[in-house]
Amino acid sequence: MKPSLLLAALSAFLIADSYVTLDNGKTIHLKDDGTWEEVKVIKKGEREIVLRPDGTWEEIRPESVEGANIITNKVDQRFKDSPLGRALLGHWISEDGREELIFTPNHAILKLRSRNGLKSYAGKWRIEELDEEHKRIKVNIGEGARLGFVTFGGIMRTLRFSDDLHTLYDESDRLSSMRVYRLHKVK
Repeated sequence: MKPSLLLAALSAFLIADSYVTLDNGKTIHLKDDGTWEEVKVIKKGEREIVLRPDGTWEEIRPESVEGANIITNKVDQRFKDSPLGRALLGHWISEDGREELIFTPNHAILKLRSRNGLKSYAGKWRIEELDEEHKRIKVNIGEGARLGFVTFGGIMRTLRFSDDLHTLYDESDRLSSMRVYRLHKVK
């Protein structure tokens, strides 16, 4: 499919005002202006009602809510089966204890500690980019759902391995705060 046709098809999809139930059970409203918001859908008899965060509601047709398809393709699995993907598996912690990463084959946890407390992200993980030559890997942790190239939820991390694969550098905040975390595998 040519890029212009793909863009037109995607635009037509995004322009349509619709509701999508994500893999995690949450429902989002894809607005016709290109934005989205999380909503609650309740059933009352034969009626389905959408409750919005601002307190407004509307009745919708039951067929208006669709399920999102999380597509795990051969590329995703090939990335996870690569030497770098397999090297990620395990428990990693930074020298100062401010960052912790735990990867299992299907689940990941990221914990970030700061003066403001602890932020934690957990859920399915996916390798978005893989550069074996430079030992760099871009990972999305806690992704709720994906519609084409648009993801809902999760946090992206840019990671780089040392040559021996025993040290992991989290370069995600390198540009904004000049901070690079150095993590070692916990035994």
